[in-house]
Amino acid sequence: MASAAGVDVAKLHAAPDERVDGEVRFDPGTLGAYAQDASNYRQVPIGVVVPRTVAADVLDSGCCGLAGNFGFEAGHYEVSVACAEHGLWPAVRDARPETAVLADGFSCRTQIQAGHLGREGIRLAQLLAELTTNQHN
Repeated sequence: MASAAGVDVAKLHAAPDERVDGEVRFDPGTLGAYAQDASNYRQVPIGVVVPRTVAADVLDSGCCGLAGNFGFEAGHYEVSVACAEHGLWPAVRDARPETAVLADGFSCRTQIQAGHLGREGIRLAQLLAELTTNQHN
C-alpha cells in the first residue's frame, strides 16, 4: 500500500512499533488533529506516534499568543504577552530542567524564545528521534 507521496504505509505501520514504546496511529481523525497549528503549514503527517513511556502535561490555555504574525503587529504586543502569561510561559518556567518542552507550531516555539525563558520548544518528531536514538545506543 503506498500513498500519493510514494511512502510504503505498510512498512510505516511496523517500523515504529519496533522502535518506540507507543501506539502508532494512521487514522484520518488523528492525522487531521495533528495537522492543525497556528502556522500556515498545516501539513498532514504520515503517521502519529503516541508514546506510552512519556508523561505529558497538555496545556488547556489555548493560543500561545503569537498566532502567526499577530503578536508582532502594532498594537498586539500586550495581548500577545498576556496570552503567553496565561498558560504557556508559566508552564515553561515551572518545567523541570529534564522536561522536554514540546511545541510543534512555529509560533509557539517563537513565543517561547521571545519570553527569554531559558528553554527551547522542540517538535514531537525531535523528541521521538532523540528517544529512539538513545534507546538503541
